[in-house]
Amino acid sequence: YTIILVEPRTPWKFNVDELVLKNTHSVDGAVIKARAKDWQEVQPNYYGWFLNPADTSLLLEFGDSWLEKCLSNKEFFEDFSKYSNRYNLRSMHNFYSREGMSRSSWDKCHCTARFVKKGDTVESSEEVDMLGLASNLHITGLVITPRTFGARVQLTPRQLSVYSQNDNELELIGVSPKPRSPARPRAQADTPSCASLSDAISACRPSIAVDNL
Repeated sequence: YTIILVEPRTPWKFNVDELVLKNTHSVDGAVIKARAKDWQEVQPNYYGWFLNPADTSLLLEFGDSWLEKCLSNKEFFEDFSKYSNRYNLRSMHNFYSREGMSRSSWDKCHCTARFVKKGDTVESSEEVDMLGLASNLHITGLVITPRTFGARVQLTPRQLSVYSQNDNELELIGVSPKPRSPARPRAQADTPSCASLSDAISACRPSIAVDNL
């Protein structure tokens, strides 16, 4: 089961007197008061846009097909084999997997808008207004790294108003940077070059446009 917690936006949602007057099931006032007192705020780990299972399946199949096309390019194949330590098409094709994800996330791709820091309980008015709304995500490309296979998304101005990711990894004023592990340098030499990926995609000649998933 997928549990969906729906919270009303009415200003009187915790006003016991108003709830007693407005409830249509003849619930006793003492019961309503007890339940309002026992209410626990649920703090999300992150906010984002979540694709439905059908669109998730479409996107995953589209990504798999493009990975297969890119691997048909000799230069891309060689770069990919170096950083993946895999040397045949079948094992390369299965390099990226969703097996480590929870069952609730298995069939739902998502685009994260904001990670919620510990103790951060403030929601912006823009976030509140967009909660529960259906949106279109404009996917403009695919991104391959040594650890992930993702999609590049172009957000609308309204979507950007709730987007708080530090994409460029800029140093934030007043925030101490986390120490970096000396075991892995920041510049990842084993990442496939942009030229190789561009050449592979150019050689494949895209025939499908992904838009408004």
